[in-house]
Amino acid sequence: MPAVASDKKSGRVKRVGNYVIGKTIGEGTFGRVRLGTHILTNEKVALKILEKQRIVDVADMQRVTREIQILKGDPDP
Repeated sequence: MPAVASDKKSGRVKRVGNYVIGKTIGEGTFGRVRLGTHILTNEKVALKILEKQRIVDVADMQRVTREIQILKGDPDP
């Protein structure tokens, strides 16, 4: 069974859409990367969770936007 994050107060499992959020597997400048498991297919994925308060200026926003485009496979804007 995968390591799954739960709300300490209620004991509920944390979910985002069709994914169960698991343990933290990395941390970066703007947030954390957590292990996610798709509820229907049981496929393991990396979920990048950004903390808005860490994105403080226009250059930060441009870096985040560029990374999202790269991860999506979008062509240059």
